[in-house]
Amino acid sequence: ALNISGHVYRWQLSNVSQRQQAYHDLMKILTGVDANEVESVLKQMRGCRTMSDYLVENDYRAFTINELQELSTCDLIEIGAHTRNHVNLAVLSPSAQFEEIQGCRHELETWLERECTSFSYPFGFPNLHFDNESVEIVRKCGYRRACSNHAGWTTWRTNPLRYPRYLVRDWDGEKFQRQLMQWFANPPA
Repeated sequence: ALNISGHVYRWQLSNVSQRQQAYHDLMKILTGVDANEVESVLKQMRGCRTMSDYLVENDYRAFTINELQELSTCDLIEIGAHTRNHVNLAVLSPSAQFEEIQGCRHELETWLERECTSFSYPFGFPNLHFDNESVEIVRKCGYRRACSNHAGWTTWRTNPLRYPRYLVRDWDGEKFQRQLMQWFANPPA
C-alpha cells in the first residue's frame, strides 16, 4: 500500500498486466503532486518488498554527472534542461516553477561548463502539464527553445518555446520507418 497525499492506494502486482495498470495509475496520480510527494512515494516503494522487486533502477536511471560530461563532448548532441525533479509544472506556483526550470539550467551549466539554451517540458502536454506562465518563465530563464510532447510540425510561425514533437519509442528500424511514413501521410491539423 502507498500513502499519497493522505490517500492509501493498493494494487495487485501478480502479473505484467496488473503491474502495467499500477504504473499507469501512479503516473496519473504523481503528475498532480509536487517533487517532495513524489520522493516520498519512491521512498515508500523502495521499502516495500513486493514493489521493490519490480524497481529496475539501473535500467532506467538518470545519467551521472560524469556520464553527462562525457556525452556533452560529442558535437552531435545537445544536452537540454528538463527541470530538476521532472514535475508537472502546471500544478506548481510560479516561484516553484522558476526554481525547477532555472535550477536545472544552473546545474547543467555548472556541470558541463557551457550554456544550456534548450528546455523540454516534463510530460509535455500543453495546458495539462505546462501553461502560458510556464512558457514565460522558460523565456525569462534565458532558454531559446523548448519542446512539448504533442504531435505537430514546426513552421516559421511556431513559437520556439512551444515546439511540438513526435514521441519516438524504443522501436526497431522497421517500426520506426512505418511510424515515420504514417506521420508524413497524416500531418497534424
